[in-house]
Amino acid sequence: MSMADERVFLSVVVPCYNVERTLSRLLNSINEMDNLENNDLEVILVDDGSTGPFPAVDASSYSFRIQYFRIQNSGPLKARMYGIEQARGQYVYFADADDVLLPGFISDLKMRASESEFDICLVNYAVEKKRGSDYVKRFVSQPDDKYYIRELIGTGGLGFSCSQVFRKSFFNQFDFSFFDNNIRLGEDSAFWMALFQPNRIYVSLKKEGYRYLLNEGSASNSINFEKFKDIVSVLTKRVVFFEKYGRLAGYTIDEFLPDFACQILYLRHVILSKMEWGKRKECRKMLCKIPYSEKVCSSHLSQAGFRQRILYLIFSLDRFFLVK
Repeated sequence: MSMADERVFLSVVVPCYNVERTLSRLLNSINEMDNLENNDLEVILVDDGSTGPFPAVDASSYSFRIQYFRIQNSGPLKARMYGIEQARGQYVYFADADDVLLPGFISDLKMRASESEFDICLVNYAVEKKRGSDYVKRFVSQPDDKYYIRELIGTGGLGFSCSQVFRKSFFNQFDFSFFDNNIRLGEDSAFWMALFQPNRIYVSLKKEGYRYLLNEGSASNSINFEKFKDIVSVLTKRVVFFEKYGRLAGYTIDEFLPDFACQILYLRHVILSKMEWGKRKECRKMLCKIPYSEKVCSSHLSQAGFRQRILYLIFSLDRFFLVK
């Protein structure tokens, strides 16, 4: 049997862009996992058109297979999709090149798979600040369709791209009406909406499996026109997702609109405070075309705690644009 025909338990797909100083951190963390067996995993490195030299990787020094591919620069979403096509694993996981998997990740995942051949496994993870030793940890309970839908509609996603492991065959049923592989900001949310299928088998890891490095100095804090268009596109898809699946979670329009209004108001905040002057009129037109935007009115803005939620959202999203 050739290497191309062999199956492995998990394919770890890693989009890479100028990762010469960070990739070894991830690879070494995988290599240090306990009781790693020959066919437990493969790592697929997808070089997304790096402008600098790609780091030399001595595959013989690692206890797992490494595949390397280079594509034209297209953003992390296209890189992940390309990696999925190359994956030979029963399950697929997405990792960032500068983060780490923790020692119990594979053993915990294998145990969950032996208990149930799941479709999606939600991964407990911690966010590590580059400066200081504080951690923000996220632990999820046993997920289901209701949890999944409410997270996608209410918060725009289920955390970072590292927060789920998927069955490989799951990607054969992709809903491309929610998918736009040209989106570079908010792509995780569009990706998860495209993947959602009701009545799937969900599990979650019992332990923390991943550590995400929050690098506060790695991106600009400005929001340009292209980023704004991506935000509007993803928000529009979330309205469509609500209309298609919201009833499965018992999610009513009265529950949906306050969260939706928060995000409309945030986009207005972006237009007024951060958008280039010449693009403001065009941005306002885009905003008015989002479904339900006309329903964001005083009756929804007066709900208890709404002002605090708006302030929290603006703070959270502004902070998001300061990181990866």
